[in-house]
Amino acid sequence: MILKSAQYLYGFGSGLKNKLYDRNYIKKIKLDVSVISVGNLSVGGTGKTPCVEMLVSEISKLDRFKKIVIVSRSYKAGLRKPSKVDLKNPEAVSLFGDEPCLLQTILPHCSVWSGPSKSQTALAAMADRPDLIIVDDGFSHRKLARNFDLVLIDATAPFNYFQQLPVGRLREPLSQLARAQAVLITRTNLVDVSKIEKIKQLILKSAPKLIDSIYQSESLTVVPGVNPGSELFVFCGLGNPKSFKASLEALGYKVTVFKEFPDHYQYSNSDLDMILAEFDVRPGLKLVTTEKDLIKIKGHALLDSVCVAKNKIEITQNKKGDLIEKICKSF
Repeated sequence: MILKSAQYLYGFGSGLKNKLYDRNYIKKIKLDVSVISVGNLSVGGTGKTPCVEMLVSEISKLDRFKKIVIVSRSYKAGLRKPSKVDLKNPEAVSLFGDEPCLLQTILPHCSVWSGPSKSQTALAAMADRPDLIIVDDGFSHRKLARNFDLVLIDATAPFNYFQQLPVGRLREPLSQLARAQAVLITRTNLVDVSKIEKIKQLILKSAPKLIDSIYQSESLTVVPGVNPGSELFVFCGLGNPKSFKASLEALGYKVTVFKEFPDHYQYSNSDLDMILAEFDVRPGLKLVTTEKDLIKIKGHALLDSVCVAKNKIEITQNKKGDLIEKICKSF
């Protein structure tokens, strides 16, 4: 009863905000450049970072987009105003945030800007004179106008997640998918076909216009230098750690030890000492973490032993081309 009441209040608040934007009572910030948002309806990880990486890789092949800027939020970080991510700063992660630093690491040819407000950060990023701005986790941020909203839905999420907080995991109801131009169902290789079809029906019930704009991607996680079949000691702090574990197992790795930490977790030396001590008494295992976790670990002996899992998403080539074409037509 308490959760349902809280859900009603939460839904009322998010619904009111969206109505005010839909009816132009709150004005949006419009930039003189094309803007793509890669976001989701839910809290927790859906695969946004590898999706941004894929989009940049594909769109960079087009001559019209020479300068792509990524805008991200400085979540749980020290920034008080927008700033370009500088990985040479020894305090980069605590200042800019782990995800902006990861994006700058994997996309060195792009500029990544971080700040507490995505719209203000996008305004500041115009100083780089970009041809295109991609906003990481931007769907629920209505203040910034954009040309294209791509919404990611995690196929591995249980169906009770598809309700608003705090009963489920949605920031906004599924009906808000009507604002999106396309949906990408991620991690489809980790569930059976029947679940994917049920998710599609949920999407189309809320947003019938998306019937030709629902795409699917697989999660491909590899650990360079570690053969599938190896036994792993894994630690991570992610929005959806169970999907990470499942993606490793789907490729044949044996996850013998799996230690979960909260999303965006800042590891202390005592945390790392504990992990290394537990690993040292498990001979034969490979110590593995994610790129997002590794970027927060500096100067610890654990770095001598850890292997880094790299996550990619894969859309079939004809569908990938269709999505990129649809995005570019919106500019």
